Amino acid sequence: MRRNICLEILKYAYDPDYRKDNVRALYMWGGNLYNTDLKLNIATAAKIEAGAKRHPDKYDGGRKEWMLSEVKKNPNLPASDCSGMEVGWLRKFKLTNNRFDQNANALGSTQFSVKCEIKNLKPGTFAHRDGHLGTYVGGGYIIEFVGGAYGC
Repeated sequence: MRRNICLEILKYAYDPDYRKDNVRALYMWGGNLYNTDLKLNIATAAKIEAGAKRHPDKYDGGRKEWMLSEVKKNPNLPASDCSGMEVGWLRKFKLTNNRFDQNANALGSTQFSVKCEIKNLKPGTFAHRDGHLGTYVGGGYIIEFVGGAYGC
């Protein structure tokens, strides 16, 4: 299961310092990677515009324009926020029900997680800090939806 989770989320990750033209997913505040119907949450211009109206600080500094240009280049880009990635894969792999939803701090709380030493991380483990969440995939790497300027 851990292997399948890691392989799933690695599909969406890219390194903007390595390749700026290979965006595979967008950060969208409030979005879950998989919706309650268990289909990928796909970014659209309408969703980006709506998000920018609700939370202009998440789309400022050219982020909204960059996201819109990426959707124009690839209209099938998945979208999520940091905890939405974990909520999505928890839903997809039926580790919870399809309506389950929590934020980063809730998923990082003792209700869902336990603290461990970095050396003891296993692939598929939540990596949490206050207000943010990613998933450890092995080899020292964490996959995270990190912000409007970066995607996943």
